[in-house]
Amino acid sequence: MTPTEIISADIQAHGKDPQADLNAINAAVQAKKGFIMQSGNTVLFLLMISPEAAELHLYTQDRPIAVGKALKEFIDGIRKSGIKVVYGSEDVPQLQQLVSNLGLQAEPSDNPKYKWMART
Repeated sequence: MTPTEIISADIQAHGKDPQADLNAINAAVQAKKGFIMQSGNTVLFLLMISPEAAELHLYTQDRPIAVGKALKEFIDGIRKSGIKVVYGSEDVPQLQQLVSNLGLQAEPSDNPKYKWMART
């Protein structure tokens, strides 16, 4: 699947229209303020909020074990990119636990716009 297909299917599975999100992601990527990482049928969109911090959005059509593998690859890529802190705006305990299992400590956010953060 392409990133657009994965993002669309994930958003539609939550009962929403994906077009606004797809437009926002495309605009951020075109403006070089965001980028997409893909592993299998899992996509991570990173929206840069500073040179060393990014907001994360995970979209998937994979089974849980494949999502774990993808997250490991994404974390390795994030570390190599120089990003020091990642933020999440949605409270997803499973994602936070998986991130913790992969070596990042999810904790309450120091930025009021986000629910959690993890230092890379």
